[in-house]
Amino acid sequence: MKFRQDILPFAHEDGDDHEPVRVFGSNRPDEIVTGGGPQHILAGNGDDSIRTGGGPDLVEAGNGDDAVFAEGGPDSVWGGNGDDLIDGGGGPDALDGGRGDDTIIGGAAADTLTGGAGRDAFVYRSASEAPAHGSDEDEDHEGKDAGDDHAGGGLETITDFKPGTDLVDFSGIGSVVAFAAGPATYSVWAEQQGADTLLYVDTDGALAGDHPAEMSILLLNVDVIALSEGDFLF
Repeated sequence: MKFRQDILPFAHEDGDDHEPVRVFGSNRPDEIVTGGGPQHILAGNGDDSIRTGGGPDLVEAGNGDDAVFAEGGPDSVWGGNGDDLIDGGGGPDALDGGRGDDTIIGGAAADTLTGGAGRDAFVYRSASEAPAHGSDEDEDHEGKDAGDDHAGGGLETITDFKPGTDLVDFSGIGSVVAFAAGPATYSVWAEQQGADTLLYVDTDGALAGDHPAEMSILLLNVDVIALSEGDFLF
């Protein structure tokens, strides 16, 4: 049996410093549902289901195979140990799966995603979840840390992608079918950007103009020659 804890929406009074409300789970499988306002959720151990309202929220899911749905606002989620599902929903989020074979969905806006130890999948369901930037803009990321880009609404970033172990999953988009050596319709291709690799994705079959891709994803500290079609799911 799961323990269900509902945290209803609340309003801050004028002059409130907007300190987050702390929500504690148990060491059993919990179902935690929160409303609006900033919250700090410490779920404890167990296979938990956590759904937040408007943020910004901080979620520490703890040990267990957890499912976290961080809806609205810029949220920070740490999955802990276990095979977790983390969905950032809307807003620029920082999502960290921790140890285990995790499934991480950044959702809308530019997110900073970390898989942690294990075989992790980074899932994209539409072009709006990683909108493309042109090559001239992307070169500007060199010399910045991921946090600068994230805070400034910059690039979708995966901080620890491991070629041959992790996956970038485009199967939910439907139109993306291959990993190519260069710009190609309905394909993913990659370019070296300093120590990092930038993925471009064409989802509409049109390559005309200065910006042929609809999506772009920055892989920190990844050499482009280490990537192969096996690193992607179509």
